[in-house]
Amino acid sequence: MFRLEVTWVTTQRELAEARRRYGAESFERSILRRGPEDGFAVLLRVGGELVCRLYVHRPAHVDDDATAMLGHELMHCLAGAYHR
Repeated sequence: MFRLEVTWVTTQRELAEARRRYGAESFERSILRRGPEDGFAVLLRVGGELVCRLYVHRPAHVDDDATAMLGHELMHCLAGAYHR
């Protein structure tokens, strides 16, 4: 069980800053890179609680790219690095 926190971002810079804050590998260096970075997820312990923090663009429509990215990033908290 974990608590979910979502931060809506508007720029690539915000995503890069979130990655740096958590010491995550730069997406630009990832071999899986296929386009611009659209989201970031981190699962961490805050006090005695697990927290899933998502940094994603706010969806504008049902089933748009941002909605898919929201689900994609949530899956990282549920399943880890599942798209290897």
